Amino acid sequence: MFFKPYGFLGNRMMDRSFAVGITAAKIQRIPDCRLFKKLFLNVHFNLISIIKSCYFSSMHLILQTPRLYLRRFTLADAASIYQLNSKPEVLQYLHELLVKDEAHAGEVLTNIILPQYENNLGRWAAHLKDTDEFIGWCGLKYRPEIDETDIGYRFMPQHWGKGYATEAAKYTLEYGLKTLGLTTITGRAHVENTASLKVLEKIGMQYIKDEVVDNCPVKTFIINARRWRK
Repeated sequence: MFFKPYGFLGNRMMDRSFAVGITAAKIQRIPDCRLFKKLFLNVHFNLISIIKSCYFSSMHLILQTPRLYLRRFTLADAASIYQLNSKPEVLQYLHELLVKDEAHAGEVLTNIILPQYENNLGRWAAHLKDTDEFIGWCGLKYRPEIDETDIGYRFMPQHWGKGYATEAAKYTLEYGLKTLGLTTITGRAHVENTASLKVLEKIGMQYIKDEVVDNCPVKTFIINARRWRK
């Protein structure tokens, strides 16, 4: 499980019981030392900013959206991968076997997910900013056998229908095309997976054809940097 020191992330910057927070609240109530209060509070909020920056750096934060943050997976995330990939409804339209246990999830991380990070690409763990809850993943993956980079997303069933996939995918496209400088990104979804197909349409990808990939009938979409800038 992902470790969260000090109980802060996103909007929950620091735990309310944290000593600096308590002290800052007390300083606010001191009536006759405005200069001291201003100085202390500046130090206090700078400290929060530094801690947040160091923490995000240590966990390999990739990007943030209005409601989510995406980070790199680590081997410590086996429980999260098992929780996600052991649900039949999640893998319904995918040519994948259900993950049997956390040991199997560790193999998925080691052999499939983590090696992609060497290319500055990969599937990134998605968390809610408000609660830090792991809700799935979104990201970019290079497929050398067909020389293309695809966008993918996978979320817990209890978080379907809330717009998280669209939000994560939109910002992932921007990250790939603008930050990484990719020229083209491909997206695919099973022909019967209407929810995923709608996501690809909503984020501005262009349908090009139906085909069979990995033994699955899919609809293929693309977007290039020129179209995205428009």
